[in-house]
Amino acid sequence: HLEGKEVEEIIPWIWAACRASPNNTEAYGMGWYVLAKMRKDVDAGIAVLEEGIRNNPDSLDLAFTLGQSIYSDRNDVQAAEAAFLETRTKALRKCGGDPAKLGGEDARIFVNALAYLAEMSNDRGEIGKVRAYCAEAEAAAPDYAATQGIRALLGK
Repeated sequence: HLEGKEVEEIIPWIWAACRASPNNTEAYGMGWYVLAKMRKDVDAGIAVLEEGIRNNPDSLDLAFTLGQSIYSDRNDVQAAEAAFLETRTKALRKCGGDPAKLGGEDARIFVNALAYLAEMSNDRGEIGKVRAYCAEAEAAAPDYAATQGIRALLGK
């Protein structure tokens, strides 16, 4: 766990990692975490994510993290929903429209994005969308906790 001066000292290393290897999505994720969470500079953290997404347009992880940060750090539900929808679109493109073909981490990220989308749709009373997101989640990862959470929304 880093604090104070230690956080400041790591920032140039993360910056260098992002510049030296622009396809290193982990460096961008770490940069977001250090800036947005440890340094409490959400705007700078989001800027790092956006740069990472520009350099890695197919990254589900960066797209999802952007949605989470916008949702939890900025409390902007509309912009977060757009980011989660983009994560969903990228995942479906990656698997040719068949969520069952997503594997491992991609399936987990996809279903996590769907869980946010389902919750937002449920809050607006859009049960048809919740059902559609549930079907996609069940195809990608039927036993995953987030899939079970979407199912629970339909049980209310």
